[in-house]
Amino acid sequence: MTGFTKDEQKTMMTLWCMFRSPLMIGAKLIGMDDWTLSLLTNNELLAMLEDTCQGIQVVRTERMAVWKNKDKQSGILRVALFNLDDMEQELSISLEDLEKDISEQEVDILELWEQKADRTVSGVIRCDVPAHGVKVYKINTK
Repeated sequence: MTGFTKDEQKTMMTLWCMFRSPLMIGAKLIGMDDWTLSLLTNNELLAMLEDTCQGIQVVRTERMAVWKNKDKQSGILRVALFNLDDMEQELSISLEDLEKDISEQEVDILELWEQKADRTVSGVIRCDVPAHGVKVYKINTK
């Protein structure tokens, strides 16, 4: 059992995958609850661990951080908006700040924890993120 909230658990798992950290689990696997198992088996996030992927931090302030992870082979870009604050807040990042060659003003995106389809508006990803939480989006740039 952990003292982290579910949002904090998503944040930790996302960050590990973003910078391709080896995942080591110190738990009794047969006693794992469905929630924890879902964190460890999200194929969309685990895809960021591939050798063809590279994660880098794009933005860091006192209240937020943005990381991107691009698969050089497939062209798939994943971006994570981390809320570092103790309160829910709206976070945003422009597509241009993520990739200079993304020119579309509206792009289809998929939030990877909730598996919810969305669109950018005027070339900006904008979302409400819970305290210590994260939103992770997949963008197909090809």
